[in-house]
Amino acid sequence: MHELFNFKSGKTIAFASDIDELTPEQYLYYLELAMKYMSGEIADVQELKRLLFVKLTDLKVSWKMHFYNPETREQIWAALAEKIDLLDSFFDIDEQADGRKVYKMHLDSARNLLPEYKGWQAPDWCLDSITVGEFVSCIELLKQIRRLSAEPTEENEKAVNVCGKQLFYNLYKPKSARTPKLGTRNSELETVYFHVINYFGYFVEIITTTPLVINGNSIDFSVLFPKPDESDETSEQRDGDIGWNGVIFSVAETGVFGNVEQIMKEKLISILLFLYKRHLDVKEQEKKLKEIAP
Repeated sequence: MHELFNFKSGKTIAFASDIDELTPEQYLYYLELAMKYMSGEIADVQELKRLLFVKLTDLKVSWKMHFYNPETREQIWAALAEKIDLLDSFFDIDEQADGRKVYKMHLDSARNLLPEYKGWQAPDWCLDSITVGEFVSCIELLKQIRRLSAEPTEENEKAVNVCGKQLFYNLYKPKSARTPKLGTRNSELETVYFHVINYFGYFVEIITTTPLVINGNSIDFSVLFPKPDESDETSEQRDGDIGWNGVIFSVAETGVFGNVEQIMKEKLISILLFLYKRHLDVKEQEKKLKEIAP
């Protein structure tokens, strides 16, 4: 957390230094700014940081500011510039050869920073609850979103929101027996859909590339998700699709988790652990065969 000391009141103000420290309300606002920044609606990084600073510190900006001449307003913001630049911690900053700085906002978190929304809830960590069926459905939606995003037309943007809404329903569950409605399409919902797309995409990246600690053991599920060409550093990003139809039928043949329908309702973590154990067994068998080979 960042801290500011108010000499007038004698109080210290603490505010977030990165997205993991944001409240859900602040996080939604942060994503709204990110979407405007990526679309070019906000082009000035300093303005972006000003808006975020005001939100995080709950700074009261007088309505009179709108009537100050531009020079006076700039003088006021200049006095706060040093404090506002604390929010550089929300960016990866790449300094170009010509001295220009390129700011990339932090958007990824392994933790779900929007665990509740309008009567819907999801766990902090997707792997805790997602089923095989939900995961496979989400993978297909994510692939559609990436295809649609490759050609950013108005029609495709609407289709992306439809996919984002379905992702939301896969990842979130109603808190009560009565299923709450999300409402009609609006800017806040678009921000929520952006969250679920970004969050699930990063979740897939983590489980397909990064060792995880599960029950005190480090487990690298990335061995189950090879790139198309492991020798090619520029090969396509892992997308979580390992030919799930074939995998599910293969697991069903073992009878460990029941039939295909039962496997689709099984938690993803259980199937991943089963596949990982089977992978290790195969590697161990291959090692033994090499040792006894003439």
